[in-house]
Amino acid sequence: MIALAFIAVALLAATGYVVYRVSGRFWQAAVVLIAAFFLYAPCADHLTGDVSRFLPSSFFAEGLDGKDQIVLASAVATLVVALILATAVWCTAFLVWRHVCGINRAPH
Repeated sequence: MIALAFIAVALLAATGYVVYRVSGRFWQAAVVLIAAFFLYAPCADHLTGDVSRFLPSSFFAEGLDGKDQIVLASAVATLVVALILATAVWCTAFLVWRHVCGINRAPH
């Protein structure tokens, strides 16, 4: 359980940092969140889904508590992956736009 909480906190901290670094203004963070909303379902279907197949069974408790932990861990992992992908898409689009416009300044 502690290892699972540590993984969740590390993923959320990394995601928060990446979103903070990429979005210099509020509307940029809103664009990232909207893109993450649209990427959530594809991430759940193809990338993360049930994370119990990726993690050792010792990470989860036995019985009903373990099932709840698997559902929560799967939802958090899917949300984090969707946010990271949305951030990567936004950063790529931002850099391409700057390259097309001839601006050499890097994003925040």
